[in-house]
Amino acid sequence: MEAIKPEDLHKEIGKARSTSWFVVNQEMINTFADVTDDPQFIHVDPEKAAPIFGSTIAHGALMLPYQLERVMRLQFLLKVQKWL
Repeated sequence: MEAIKPEDLHKEIGKARSTSWFVVNQEMINTFADVTDDPQFIHVDPEKAAPIFGSTIAHGALMLPYQLERVMRLQFLLKVQKWL
């Protein structure tokens, strides 16, 4: 996503924007499990998790910062819209 100049923010009103997709890989999930001391098989054991989920699943807490960043960006754009 390219940066938007402050003087061009008014042009963004009403437009849908999104960040690029990113991959959450098993290494990220395993590292998070180690740091948080949460080694449940649904996160760290692909073979055991496969019959239930198809693969491992990321911790909800691992994904939270990514969602918060999007919410903060949206709140900023909404505030800018009020200023214009």
